[in-house]
Amino acid sequence: MKKSEYAVQEFIGGLNCAQSILSSFSDELGLDRTTAIKLTSGFGAGLNYAGKTCGAVTAAYLVLGLKYAKKEITAVSKDTLRNKIDEFNNEFKKEFGTIDCKGLLEADVSNPEELEKLRADNTFKTVCPRFVEKSALILDKLLSNR
Repeated sequence: MKKSEYAVQEFIGGLNCAQSILSSFSDELGLDRTTAIKLTSGFGAGLNYAGKTCGAVTAAYLVLGLKYAKKEITAVSKDTLRNKIDEFNNEFKKEFGTIDCKGLLEADVSNPEELEKLRADNTFKTVCPRFVEKSALILDKLLSNR
């Protein structure tokens, strides 16, 4: 099964968007699944329902950091990671126009009334899997381009 399919399955199974991404790449990165899920438990819905950067995006940054950051921080290692994150952002924005949860969902998840409407409309289950899938697909591409 592709990582993108696994990530979507994890999301539909009850994990948040960030948990779904990091747990899908955890084995490859030497991180156990439980730790990956715990680390990203507060990242869903744009950083704990703040509507900020989508959890599928912030988890992608963690994946890229685990893959490309070096023990010894140098300008070159910082640039490598920064470039990978920029590539990720550009691909994600090309598809969806933004990396912010509020913009992606066209609603303010930090507003209790809007959050309740999103839940009632089942928006998280019908719309967010696309963001999770795309994040995983972009990561697969970036991780294979060494």
